[in-house]
Amino acid sequence: MVKTWQQSGFNVVFTNGVFDVLHVGHLRYLNASKALGDKLIIALNSDESVKKLKGDNRPINTLADRMELIAGFEPVDLVISFEEETPFNVINALIPDVITKVAITLRIQCPGFFEGADTSHYY
Repeated sequence: MVKTWQQSGFNVVFTNGVFDVLHVGHLRYLNASKALGDKLIIALNSDESVKKLKGDNRPINTLADRMELIAGFEPVDLVISFEEETPFNVINALIPDVITKVAITLRIQCPGFFEGADTSHYY
């Protein structure tokens, strides 16, 4: 699907995350990511990878529920999942045009958002 979109002239944006306990910041982040291209793909960590990253009490919501919720957001064009702790293999398979993470996207879309904050670990 990604190749078809790209061959049709669409810029494909990719991001990933757990997206377990959703809040308005998630929606703002997805809107900002979508503004950087035409199609937005969200890759969600599997339940097992969430446990490895966040502890045995997570995720609160199952992968199926998280995928359904994220797919319901207007800016989202495709939701996929991955088993690994990082999306490296997914990114290499999809080869999106743009990759976003929340800190980088907010820096571009919301100048001053990090004013006074230590953001040295974001890059």
